[in-house]
Amino acid sequence: MATQFGRVKGLWICLGQRENASVDGENDSSHIVLAPFKYIKSMPSKGAREKLIDALNWWFKVPQPELEIIQNVVDLLHTSSLMFGDIEDNSILRRGKPTTHRVFGVAQMINSSTYVLTASINEASKLQSKRAVSIVTHGVSFMLQGQGMDLCSTYLGECPTFDEHFKMIDYKTGELFCIAHALIAAESTSPFVQSLESLLILLGRYFQPQPQHEKKAKHMLQDADQTGLCDDLDEGKYSFPLVPCLHTLSVTSKDKVKDLKLMLKSILTARHCTPDHRFPLAMKVQVLEILESTGSLEYTRTLLGQFDAEAKRQLAEIEQFCGLENKALRMLLDKLSL
Repeated sequence: MATQFGRVKGLWICLGQRENASVDGENDSSHIVLAPFKYIKSMPSKGAREKLIDALNWWFKVPQPELEIIQNVVDLLHTSSLMFGDIEDNSILRRGKPTTHRVFGVAQMINSSTYVLTASINEASKLQSKRAVSIVTHGVSFMLQGQGMDLCSTYLGECPTFDEHFKMIDYKTGELFCIAHALIAAESTSPFVQSLESLLILLGRYFQPQPQHEKKAKHMLQDADQTGLCDDLDEGKYSFPLVPCLHTLSVTSKDKVKDLKLMLKSILTARHCTPDHRFPLAMKVQVLEILESTGSLEYTRTLLGQFDAEAKRQLAEIEQFCGLENKALRMLLDKLSL
């Protein structure tokens, strides 16, 4: 890119051509703002969202160039949300590595994640559909509302109700799936008209508590400083297994269960008295034992099983409607099953 310089009232100013936000290629300034993004992208990932988009396209038949743009949009949105989320949750670890803001600093992280968010909108503008940008901005507004609900619950120290928890999940996680679906549908010339929103919202609900539940149910009790065991507790989050324990036990419950519920509330409150608001491993183990003893983990297992069954029922209904089995989506659901 050619760069010119001009002199205005004794000041040298750069007259180089400015470019839209993008993560493709690099120049002398963009490599700085992209460094945190590249760091978090270097971490291992299962690629579930990419697999979901490929599976959806089994029905919609979007050409590969447009599909790759959609993949990029969703990836940028997801990565930006992870970067913002780590700051807002004051997370220490992500996938076993120091979180990005711990490496590059909070200010640089905010700048980078905002750049990546604008890059996703710029990427969406490359699609054929005139609705692409509005689909992204509309969906992002819901994702931010969901994150706001989560942050509010943490700040106030109030466990959300079942309805509040799932509304938050629908906005935070399910909405990103809906953005992907809406972009694919907007670019498709396929006659497929069946709405997939209900299935995708359900998938988001199943997707969110899954890693939280696996950590607790399998009792991965290694050193929390290395694995980030139950880091949602350190962050003050009310992950799903806490919700039934704190909301479904009535005052008529057996004394032992009532005592365990009181103990759990006390432990969660004690977070504010611990160094850096983080729990020692022994307290996390105690929370796991309470969740197991009160039946909250078993309740979570049952609920995930119901989500799995309903998702597969809806998938079968959609397959029957369009006359085309979606093996890729079935494989994805099977991998998420316990």
